[in-house]
Amino acid sequence: MTAEVTHLAFMYGTLKTTEANHKVLFSRDPAGVTFIGEGQTVDLYPLVVTTPFNIPFLLHQENAGKKIHGEIYQISETTLRLLDEFEGHPDFYERRKVKAELLTDADGHHLRDGPKVLDVWLYCLPRFKKDLLDLPYLSTYRGDGVVAPKYKTYTPDIDGRLDKYLHEL
Repeated sequence: MTAEVTHLAFMYGTLKTTEANHKVLFSRDPAGVTFIGEGQTVDLYPLVVTTPFNIPFLLHQENAGKKIHGEIYQISETTLRLLDEFEGHPDFYERRKVKAELLTDADGHHLRDGPKVLDVWLYCLPRFKKDLLDLPYLSTYRGDGVVAPKYKTYTPDIDGRLDKYLHEL
């Protein structure tokens, strides 16, 4: 009998435990998601919040930004495909393998032997307007903190595609 393939994924935005999209997405394949612990990226990335909807975007830009704090999950192949669909991979976001430090266990306790470096999947925005790099960089996203002054709820049917706010046209 062959064991199912699993992956490690790093969540830094609206898919984190306390954020708006967590329950919606992870309820589609509950057996395919296991919270491993809290972590942070080894490398620096620009994490910005923009659009009138206060959406976090991790920009693919080398040697810029901060270490990003997030949550690390073990996920099934099915959940990985659901995440790809949700994140618009590869057309909008791009899924990349990066290194992250696991800082705590699933109960929030710091690891006895210190951080453990893992290879994880992370979704980033590969194509974006360069002026997004002028926005403040965050290390941690919290959806309850209003960053952009024109916050409103994003409704795809009404507001259209997000790329008009982010990509060079």
